[in-house]
Amino acid sequence: MNDLILILKRKRPDVMGGEILQKILQHEDFNLNDYDVSYSNGFSALLYDHQDEIIDFIVDKGFTNFVRTGAINEDVVKAGTPQNKIIQLLQKYLDKIDIDNELIILDPYFFSPTSIANYADMIENVLAKYLPTIDTIKIITTAKTSKIDLTLKADIEAKLKAHKSTLQIIHSTTYDYHDRYWISSNREKGVVSGTSLNGLGNRLALVDRLNTSDVREIVASLQTDGLI
Repeated sequence: MNDLILILKRKRPDVMGGEILQKILQHEDFNLNDYDVSYSNGFSALLYDHQDEIIDFIVDKGFTNFVRTGAINEDVVKAGTPQNKIIQLLQKYLDKIDIDNELIILDPYFFSPTSIANYADMIENVLAKYLPTIDTIKIITTAKTSKIDLTLKADIEAKLKAHKSTLQIIHSTTYDYHDRYWISSNREKGVVSGTSLNGLGNRLALVDRLNTSDVREIVASLQTDGLI
């Protein structure tokens, strides 16, 4: 009997596929209202159904990259993961996206009140190695004032600017995005996190790279909304 492969295609760029995986891993209920759902009977059928996308990938990235492509969920952060391990994990992914002079952080709760006493230090430790290259950090959070700790925000900004006084930190707010993305490399590469940075280690969460087409969709949406 051939395996049945379920294919989920997001209806909007702001829908985060990692949430479905997290719910499956935690044996929680989920719905697929935000996805177009199809299926293939086995891997051969999957290749046939998506041959145009596969050809485009090979032309763009080369056949070697195609055959070496890894699993979608490269890292799942478990509850209780030590902070130093979380920092190392994030830096591993940020290293892969070739951070340039601009870093975009889309995280609704990046500046939210948190029980993590050294949260500002954690942000500093994650980003310090990249600050010599970065000129501008654009941080997009929720517009709910109760979710923005102004004292914490000022502390984070001061710690980052202590490394580079000319660093520009631009904070924008919106009610329209609920996912967590870190984007750089001329707005072509990114990382997705299943929870906000101040929530990693508190519960199971997925961290993974975004493919270029998804990054472009997210960037286009942020540009349309005047957030970058």
